[in-house]
Amino acid sequence: MLVICGTQRSGTTAVASLFAAEGFEIATQGRDEVGGYEHPIICNFYRRFLGDETFPYDDFPVAAGDWWHSHFASMEDKIVKFSYLLMNPVFVHLWHRIRPPEVGDKFLIMMRDAEAVCRSKEAHIKRFNHDSLLLQQPSNILRWNLNTSIRVLQQYAYPTAYLSFYDLTIQLEGLNKCLEKLDVPYRVSDETWKEVIDPSKVHY
Repeated sequence: MLVICGTQRSGTTAVASLFAAEGFEIATQGRDEVGGYEHPIICNFYRRFLGDETFPYDDFPVAAGDWWHSHFASMEDKIVKFSYLLMNPVFVHLWHRIRPPEVGDKFLIMMRDAEAVCRSKEAHIKRFNHDSLLLQQPSNILRWNLNTSIRVLQQYAYPTAYLSFYDLTIQLEGLNKCLEKLDVPYRVSDETWKEVIDPSKVHY
């Protein structure tokens, strides 16, 4: 399974949008101008495991029952998005507990400067005020959590590839090189990139 991750406001939704435009099934409720495509099984698993009824945000669709644990462990989706994974190293430890490396997950990590992430969240403050307190982090804490989470992911020996948010907004080549490095059979066409990404836009 290819996992699109990083932090909030790092370009994860843009990448998920590219795959959706290519016709891949991204098993989520869709997106809006701020974000979206978060996988409901993964988010409900973390919500229940953490005991945080506001994770990832207080109006995220909640699933009844106890199916979330077994379904997360047995997921066979081709591509999923979980933008919060690297916002706390505990999230990575939880992932490893349920889906260790032998499951075959591969991680496309979107990278963006922590100050830019926080500025972007402040620009959409009405939306991000609904976030779990675990996700409401100042830039110095966010940076530490991101770097530590990446080290934990590496220590567990998961396959990873890194793509800058800014590279994604100016050209396609870097994304497809990451997919090649991860040895996944997915690519994004230049036509799709031009349809979804607007290089002339100021991306907040």
